[in-house]
Amino acid sequence: RAAFGTTLNGVIPAVKAEGIVNFKDFVHPVLAVKSYENARQTSSRNVVPIDLNLSGDKGCKVLVISGTNGGGKTVALKSFGVVASMNKVGVPISTNSEILMGKDKHGVPAGRVDFFRDILVEVGDEQDITKGESTLMARLNHMSSVI
Repeated sequence: RAAFGTTLNGVIPAVKAEGIVNFKDFVHPVLAVKSYENARQTSSRNVVPIDLNLSGDKGCKVLVISGTNGGGKTVALKSFGVVASMNKVGVPISTNSEILMGKDKHGVPAGRVDFFRDILVEVGDEQDITKGESTLMARLNHMSSVI
């Protein structure tokens, strides 16, 4: 776990039990591995990190994600589950931030990912993030192969 986390520039965030996720510059581990492999071959990294923020303020337990087709909504939503799962099993969370001793270059804590007792998932999306494929495109490709 530690070696994998180190490869992905992973950090261990602060953990509580208030339902808060606040993590800057998260990189999905599948994309981080692909980026790492590409960087070894071409010296370029082209994964765009995202900031994850789910506040537990005032009992708010709703997250709304909207945007255009292919805009990263599904990847962002899945990222919350991936971050919570990585944290739950002790895998350092991948980031593009410059982190030193759990803090960024400005001294701000690397992030916070609270412990969630349950992580519930409905799987059925055939999106392939390694190909940059949106959920809609994955479904269209699947239907095309059926037809």
